[in-house]
Amino acid sequence: MHKGRCEEVAGLVRDLWPQWTPADRETQVWIEILYPYDYEPAKAAIKAVYAEQTRFTIRPPLGKIREKIRAFLPARKGPLPEPVLHYTLECIEHDRPIVVGRKYKFYIGRPDQLPDEDVGKRWAENKRQCFERDYKGHWITIWASEKGRQ
Repeated sequence: MHKGRCEEVAGLVRDLWPQWTPADRETQVWIEILYPYDYEPAKAAIKAVYAEQTRFTIRPPLGKIREKIRAFLPARKGPLPEPVLHYTLECIEHDRPIVVGRKYKFYIGRPDQLPDEDVGKRWAENKRQCFERDYKGHWITIWASEKGRQ
């Protein structure tokens, strides 16, 4: 589920548990946990957990919600989809010639998990800076042609 949908689900959680006032970081953790799941099972699971509550709670039970989401997911048939190449980092200049031309590929688990373009660019830029700091040299980002990125 993309980030906008995750925020919608987090909003649903805040509506069902109105006394819960999460900090920004806590909301971010919820979004990260909900990100791999589809929107409809997540929404149905949250409503089911809320309906099954036998006592009043201020905080939503994240563990129970995760279990319920997994229970709502359809059984997987067939093999997992192939991971999708997101981008490649390549060294184009280095003090040691053996490092020049070295490539590191970064994949995303499923095609529907590709992040927004600006998020993907931030990830790649951050990773490129880490490579330049740790491995030295000059590294470039080569985008995979997926979704028209070059």
